[in-house]
Amino acid sequence: GDPLDFQRYVVETIEAIVEENPGRRAAIVCHGGVINAWGSHVLKLNEVFFFQPDYTSINRFAAARSGVRTVLSLNEAAHLRRDVKLAP
Repeated sequence: GDPLDFQRYVVETIEAIVEENPGRRAAIVCHGGVINAWGSHVLKLNEVFFFQPDYTSINRFAAARSGVRTVLSLNEAAHLRRDVKLAP
């Protein structure tokens, strides 16, 4: 399919989740294509697919009530490393 159609679907879906959860945190478990589509939308990139997320990586975004969307982090993977001790 058309990457831009896919991106529109992703953006509509995530915006609906944001709207249904004002003032709360929401976890969206998804594949890398969704992360790319939403991330490229938030960053206003011309390419829908711009990076290869690691499996089980964490990608954080903020969604302000004003409509501003911000990337907080992409592809966090410290939780996958054996040499990193995370707080309990």
